[in-house]
Amino acid sequence: MKKREENEEELKHTLHSNVKEMILPFIERLRDSHLDETQYIHVSMIERNLHEIYSPFLKQLSTLSPNLSPMDIRVAGLIKEGKSSKEIAKILGVSINTVVSYRYRLRTKLGLKNEKINLRSYLSSQMES
Repeated sequence: MKKREENEEELKHTLHSNVKEMILPFIERLRDSHLDETQYIHVSMIERNLHEIYSPFLKQLSTLSPNLSPMDIRVAGLIKEGKSSKEIAKILGVSINTVVSYRYRLRTKLGLKNEKINLRSYLSSQMES
């Protein structure tokens, strides 16, 4: 139980850091450019909504299966977004074979190993409910 909590905290920290380092700087630059009032409002709304979205998403994804590791959750999130194994490998800086292994482990951990269900469809349906 303690390990799961540590993994959850690590994932939250990683997600927060990634948003802070990879997305927010671009939003800030865009906001600081010569935007009209409507554009400025839209950029501010994107920033605010981004903060609101990533926290509940993490919680939902980690409740799908209590034994998902932080990397499982990252891979699952990218699968849910419709990313291919090649794209996921590039984003995470791992090999395609590593991503294939994570996909297999996700199917196993989620009880889909011998089921004929698309992993992306499953993840999307679980995140909606």
